[in-house]
Amino acid sequence: MENAQAGYFFGQFGGQLGRDNTGKDAGAALASCRVAIRNPYRLAATTKEHDMATATLPSVAAQVATIDDFVEIENVGLVYGRGASRTRALDATTIRIRRGGFAAVVGPSGCGKSSLMKLVTGLLPPTRGTIRVDDTPVTGPLKIVGMAFQNPTLLPWRTTLRNVMLPLEIVQPHRGRLRRHYDEYLADARALLNAVGLGEFENRHPWELSGGMQQRASLCRALIHKPDLLMLDEP
Repeated sequence: MENAQAGYFFGQFGGQLGRDNTGKDAGAALASCRVAIRNPYRLAATTKEHDMATATLPSVAAQVATIDDFVEIENVGLVYGRGASRTRALDATTIRIRRGGFAAVVGPSGCGKSSLMKLVTGLLPPTRGTIRVDDTPVTGPLKIVGMAFQNPTLLPWRTTLRNVMLPLEIVQPHRGRLRRHYDEYLADARALLNAVGLGEFENRHPWELSGGMQQRASLCRALIHKPDLLMLDEP
């Protein structure tokens, strides 16, 4: 898709984005990924059988939609600023993300993809609507989420290895276990770095890494605490 960028997160979704930075409606840029329900009567030869199948599908769809929804975004809107400077980032967005799935939000720059991710992780409160993750209302930053931002945001005074281990110093229960299980966590961090080809650069600082290497380190940092929900902003 020309001039399109993508943000990715796990699950199943369908919804509407707000406007892009040109003021155009970006709702059409939001792809939807829904569970396909196969009609068991699709080969029916008679009208009666076909009508039976059509009547059955809505109830089946309703049951599927309620099974194991991990992220629930209900009629969410987000507005930045006030008065004449108000910018609508999201409007009437409703999304369902199922545990263990994968979803991608695709749209032009400025249409609200990053804002949507910050809302789900609790980094921003919505202007209206509700967000639930793992059947719990989102009222602040979530410890079960790992997020890789558009920019690597590595701390310049830390080595690559120490940047990757940063969430372990912040997120419970890892923070309380870090000192007693340091060698175990260290092995996990090194395994992640080796997996993305950065094993030999664990003692390098961010300015000694290329942009792509910094992004890979950022991904390792998002994974180190084994999050239940992984958010990737233009990975």
